[in-house]
Amino acid sequence: MDAIHAHYFFNMPLNNISTADKNVASAIKISNWKLEKLQQLAEKNPHNPKFLEDYASALLQAGKLILARKILQKLFNRLKFGGRNDEAQRLLVIHGKWVAGEEGDVRPAWGGPFLPLEKEVKHSFLSRKRRREIREGEILFRAGDVADKIYLITEGELAISIRTELTGPMLINLAYRGDLVGESALQADSMRTADVFANKDSILLEFSMRQLKDAFTLHPGLRDMLEEEASLRRKIALLTRCQPFSLLNLSERIIVAEQSLEKHVPAGTIIKHEKSELPFAALVVSGEIESYFTIYQEQQYAGSLYNNSLFGLSMLYLNKVSPYKLIAKNNVSLLTIPHIVLEDASQTYSNFDSSVCDIAKTSFSQTMETIRILSSNIPTT
Repeated sequence: MDAIHAHYFFNMPLNNISTADKNVASAIKISNWKLEKLQQLAEKNPHNPKFLEDYASALLQAGKLILARKILQKLFNRLKFGGRNDEAQRLLVIHGKWVAGEEGDVRPAWGGPFLPLEKEVKHSFLSRKRRREIREGEILFRAGDVADKIYLITEGELAISIRTELTGPMLINLAYRGDLVGESALQADSMRTADVFANKDSILLEFSMRQLKDAFTLHPGLRDMLEEEASLRRKIALLTRCQPFSLLNLSERIIVAEQSLEKHVPAGTIIKHEKSELPFAALVVSGEIESYFTIYQEQQYAGSLYNNSLFGLSMLYLNKVSPYKLIAKNNVSLLTIPHIVLEDASQTYSNFDSSVCDIAKTSFSQTMETIRILSSNIPTT
C-alpha cells in the first residue's frame, strides 16, 4: 500500500499523514491471501467502516498488532468525530483494548486485576485496608526502596517513571482508579524498581504482605492475577530502559511487552550454537552471557553480554548468522521478543527500525572483527 493508497485508506489529506503513518501504509508486506484480499477491499472502499474493521481484525490475528491498532484508532476517531456514536461505541466494546490511544488514553489496555472478581471476593479483599491520601506531586515510593506494601487506587492518578542513562526520568505508565501499584512486593525481599508519585490528588488503599497472604489463602486465583499484572509492568519497565524501545510510545511498549516472555536460564546453558540463529531477539535482564567461536577445533572466548544488551538481530536485519556460541556464565534472566513483534514495530516507527538495525550491524561487525583478530593470533602449524 503506497502513500497514495494510504491517503484514501485513512480518508485524510495526504499532507496530514505523519512519517509514521506513511511507514505504516507502505512498509507492510502481506503474504496471506486472505489478508491481502481484505487489504484490497479496504483500499477500494475507504469510506466503509466494515472493510477497515475486517482488515484490522485480520491483522490482529496475523500478529500485526501495531498496524492493526493504528487502523482501529483512526477508524474510531473518524466515527466519533463524524457523529456516528453508536458505531464508535460498538467498535470500542469489541476492540476496546486496541482502540486505546496514546500516553494519556491507554487505560483500556489495563484491566485492573479486581475487575473479573465477584463482588463478595472484592469485598473480602478490600475489607482490611488502610486509607492513604497523597497530594499532587507527592512521592509514594522511589526506586531502591524496600517493597513491602501494595496500593490500590480508589481516586486520582499515579505516574510511574524510571531513570535511564540516556534520557533521565521517563514515564513508563499511568495508573488510575482500580489499578494496583507496587506489585514487586509479591517477591520476597524485593526492592522498588521505579519511582511512583501522584499525578493528581489521590486516595489509596494500602495492603501489607500479611493482609495479602490472608487474601491469597481465601482466594488462590487472586495471586495469579496480581503476578500477571506485575509481570506485564515489569516487562514494560525493562523495555523502557533499552534505548530502541524508549523510542516507541507507551501504547506500543505495552503491545511488545504483552508478547514478550521472561525466561530464566541456568548457568552453563548453551543459549545459541555457532551455526544456528535464534528465532527471537533477547534483552539481557541480569547475569552474564559469554560468546565463543571455534577455530582449529578450539573454542576461543570472544566477549560477554551484560545487562540491557539486545541480541539475536543478525538474521532478522542482515540475513546473516552470527558465527558464535552463547553460553550462560551464571544464572541469566532474559526478556525474549518474537521477531514478528520487532518487524511490526519497525514498520510503524522508522526511528525504532534504524536504531535496532544499527545495533544489529554494529554487533555483527564487532563480532567479525573480534574473530579476525583472535584468529590471526593463533599460530598455524
